[in-house]
Amino acid sequence: MDNLVRLLLPNVSEVLGEFYLSIVQTLQMVFISGLISFVLSLIIGIVLVVTKKNGLLERPIIFNLFDKVINLFRSIPFIILIAALIPITRLISGTAVGVQGTLFPLVVGITPFFSRQIESALSEVDEGLVESGTAMGVVTDSNHFFNLS
Repeated sequence: MDNLVRLLLPNVSEVLGEFYLSIVQTLQMVFISGLISFVLSLIIGIVLVVTKKNGLLERPIIFNLFDKVINLFRSIPFIILIAALIPITRLISGTAVGVQGTLFPLVVGITPFFSRQIESALSEVDEGLVESGTAMGVVTDSNHFFNLS
């Protein structure tokens, strides 16, 4: 492998250790932030689907809050979001650089996009399946979940 890198990328071969470390750090950032974002997005996406109009647990206030926050964060360019989150990132992780410093902005940047994708996918579920689940008692009382009424 080292010979192939030396042949194809002669300038990189001088700093081969840093090159491999950078690849490992990139994979860490992608997988850790992706996993955290997926879990958060799954929760947010499900909340969006069940609280929307004619949803199982219809709550317009909760739906509108999540919807507006997602739209806000999706509209901010990622480079501006990184800069705006530096103080919070330093507070949470102790640094704004490196793998630790990039995880929080990546999660904040990715989660709204994943949430919208999950909401879209769950909205495509056949209404007959939802109705049959309700008939079998999957959700019997929405006030049990959100005691807002």
